[in-house]
Amino acid sequence: MKEQEEEILKGTMDLVQEVGIKGLTMDEVAKHFGISKKTLYKHVSNKTDLINKAFQSMFCNTSERVHQTILESENAIDELFKLENILSEKMKDTLPSLLNQLKRFTPKTYEWLECNKEEMVTKLTVQNLERGVQEGLYRSDIDVEIIAQLYYARISALTSGKYFTDNSFDRHKVELQNTIYHIRGIASKKGLEYLEKTLQNEKN
Repeated sequence: MKEQEEEILKGTMDLVQEVGIKGLTMDEVAKHFGISKKTLYKHVSNKTDLINKAFQSMFCNTSERVHQTILESENAIDELFKLENILSEKMKDTLPSLLNQLKRFTPKTYEWLECNKEEMVTKLTVQNLERGVQEGLYRSDIDVEIIAQLYYARISALTSGKYFTDNSFDRHKVELQNTIYHIRGIASKKGLEYLEKTLQNEKN
């Protein structure tokens, strides 16, 4: 039962990207998975509940992946670049237009997502900054709380759909430049040397 529900929630996110939240119907979801509506309603009570659970599931899966990535990262700077790749991937899954639909048709889900996203990103940024200072890669004089808020503000701007709307901008490149910009502003001499080495390795 649990595995089937997880499959339905993941597939629902794929369908939402194709037809939008407004265009999604329970009939279409049931048909997509080859199940009856009766079976579908064993997992969710209605379309709003389906959308809510699908986005919550996506967020929880992303959160697990993020924490695993942090554990596998060599240091704070390496961590940021790996997390940037996850962000880039998730931005493709939750385009600004989709978030606007979520805000319009299921506002409670949108508010939950935004609140939890801000809490997670801010908390992880604080931890990353503290880790970087301890590793000697970030300057010891930085104000961790302020920088964490500034970093989240830039990420929010990038995901809002208000900026870099011209197709001439490669989204991954924009996100990468944001990460590099962030690191250069907080890095120590040791951190800058590591950053340059990392960027050079990427070119080779």
